[in-house]
This record gives sequence, C-alpha cells and structure tokens, in this order.
Amino acid sequence: MPYFFENPNHRIKLPKEHDRRIKYTEADKQVVRDMYKNGTAQRAIARKTGISRRYVSFILFPEKEKLCKEQFKQRRKDGRYYPGGKEWAKTMREHRKYKYLILNK
Repeated sequence: MPYFFENPNHRIKLPKEHDRRIKYTEADKQVVRDMYKNGTAQRAIARKTGISRRYVSFILFPEKEKLCKEQFKQRRKDGRYYPGGKEWAKTMREHRKYKYLILNK
C-alpha cells in the first residue's frame, strides 16, 4: 500500500482507489480467464476489455509473468531501466505532488 509522508516519522496510508499501481481487480482478471476458457483469442480479449495483449497473457499464464519479472531483474542490474539524475528527480516530484493533491482535496 502506498503512503504519503508528511515527515519521516509520520506517514498516511493512501486509500486503495488512489493507488495508481492497481489497475485491474481480481474480478476483471476472472472475466479474462472466463473469456479464454470459452474460446476467445487473446487478441480479441485485449480488444474487448481494453487490456494490453501482453497483460492478458500474464493473467492467463502467471508463469510467463514470473519469467519476465526475473528477466527484468537480471537486465536491471546493469542499469538499463533506471533513469538517472534530473529525470528521476522530476518523476519523483510529480509523484509527490500527485499524492499531496489527493490528500488535500
């Protein structure tokens, strides 16, 4: 669960509906599984639900998602995915501003 930090010793838990990391509920995933069991192709499921085809395959085949995460960890070690310096600082400022706006509505 994400938190908003007012200061290092005080943190506020953000409500689940404001957690930008969660995009699809378990019910959404079950709909995808049911469509696949009924013979619908992955691309058709992706078009109908608005979920990317890659994520549809991750829902249907969790072992594939696990493999991709492991590969990501291996590639990340050499610094391929981490933006450096000013770019990362800008991203973090925008994220903090987003959380601040949510809590001060």
